[in-house]
Amino acid sequence: MSEERIGEFRVGYQSLNFGGRDVELAMIPDLEQYLDRERLLSDSNYEPPYWSLVWSGAQLFLPGFFSRHGMADVDLLDVGCGLGVVGVAAAVAGARVTAIDREVMPLEFLARSCSRNDVEVETHAIELAAFAPERTFDHVIGAELLYERDSFPQLAADLLDRLRPTGRLTIVDAHRVDTSGFYESLHARGARIVYSEKIEVREEKTLVRIDVAEFAVSVGCS
Repeated sequence: MSEERIGEFRVGYQSLNFGGRDVELAMIPDLEQYLDRERLLSDSNYEPPYWSLVWSGAQLFLPGFFSRHGMADVDLLDVGCGLGVVGVAAAVAGARVTAIDREVMPLEFLARSCSRNDVEVETHAIELAAFAPERTFDHVIGAELLYERDSFPQLAADLLDRLRPTGRLTIVDAHRVDTSGFYESLHARGARIVYSEKIEVREEKTLVRIDVAEFAVSVGCS
């Protein structure tokens, strides 16, 4: 039997469980061969395939999120979806999911995950600012999304603009850069925290502290 591939990448599957629901995630089993760690330290222009990483934050907040929110008949937008663990898990839980990412390749892995789990996720290779401004959602999720500080004011505005009046924005932040400017931009547009929690996990012997925050928009603010 020939091995399964997407482009240059070999495909494997990681079994995950969220709130009693099993999810099979298509991923790259030999990812290390595609990461040039020496070049990463020496070449500021080198950009590894970060989309192929299954970030801790994108996984660990999901059990609690599903326990707080029923997903049946919910319209959910997964922004910067990467391999799609959030979107696929939400679809398995019953949500109508739209997932966007600026890269095409992770969306192909996401499609493979959907087939494996017998669910559908609408996907778009596009920047959030250019994505269907007329569409709004019950939940908008940005998990491990905050990296480019210059874009934080626009990103905050675009995320909030995708919310329905009673919608919720969930941000999962491992603070891999200084993200304070993003939250200042959210607050300036009337967003208020309605739920928060902290999660700790070890990544390669380093303790990573992940903040999960759910926001609503105050009536009368823009």
